[in-house]
Amino acid sequence: MKILFINTDKADYLQDLIYSGLRKISSNIRDYPLNLTYHLNIRKYPKNLGYSRANFFKNLKAYFDITPKNADMVIVGSSHPNSFLNYLKIIREIPKSIPIVFVDGGDREEIAGDLIRFKCYKLWEDAIKIRPFDFIFKREYLKNKEYPDNVYPLPFSINPDIIEVPENVIKNKDVNFWAVNSHPVREKAFNILRQRFGDSDIKLFNEMKKYFFRDKEYVSRYCRYKIGISLRGNGWDTFRYWEIPYFELLMVTTDLDIVIPDDFQDGKHIIRCRSDLSDLIEICDYYLKNDLKRNEIIKSAKTHLLNYHTNFHRARYLIDIVRK
Repeated sequence: MKILFINTDKADYLQDLIYSGLRKISSNIRDYPLNLTYHLNIRKYPKNLGYSRANFFKNLKAYFDITPKNADMVIVGSSHPNSFLNYLKIIREIPKSIPIVFVDGGDREEIAGDLIRFKCYKLWEDAIKIRPFDFIFKREYLKNKEYPDNVYPLPFSINPDIIEVPENVIKNKDVNFWAVNSHPVREKAFNILRQRFGDSDIKLFNEMKKYFFRDKEYVSRYCRYKIGISLRGNGWDTFRYWEIPYFELLMVTTDLDIVIPDDFQDGKHIIRCRSDLSDLIEICDYYLKNDLKRNEIIKSAKTHLLNYHTNFHRARYLIDIVRK
């Protein structure tokens, strides 16, 4: 299958995870325009989610073989304005027989809602006026909202190839909550948790770039904790929701109002607290005291994650739906 993957060069979690997942299925993918971060590991984690270990020069063959006219599938990888500007350059070259897919990884519940946030919604209107999308895959696919029949849920995932969990980590830290202050529930959790666990492990940042470490240092420090807290931000789906089980912490979170196929089960893979966080401290204290139960859930969660929620699984899910 030949895939033309229209992208933005800006880091975009869902776009990049889908691209790297597709690379595990097929080498017949052309990123348009050429995105060097997909072929060279030049960004620090987690900005390198699209990086593929496939041979760069072997990948170049796709740039000569795949065009808008002969692709078997065209994917618009994000709701970033750059992706739509690139798409509109070639949209009229794509035959009607070729399915066009839109991957909407934005924070908003509306389809292409990020283009509203960027004040570029006319790009969406221009695109669908020429040709509506055949398939739409949406990160923030709400449980209680009706979507057209061609819209499917597609949450984040994990790319195990770009980061490794250190072996024999000493779990000498209790509870971690590092988050950007993007929703009132995070600020509430911060105020509750810091009183019990202190300022060194409970941190709330005003913006993403204020994070004080990334890449391997981030991973090595994060893996030392026994429990990780994941709470919604601007969107319900967060990358932390997938990181915590991969880094082998017990995840405590609330119910999420989005559809996640094969989601983690409460009590088996993760622990869900009340939406008002009234039992958050009680849950943390209980599982800090019960090592055997905590480690059993952590092990079950990572197995489930690797069986259902890697970038490979997301890419396979997308392809299977389009092929139907």
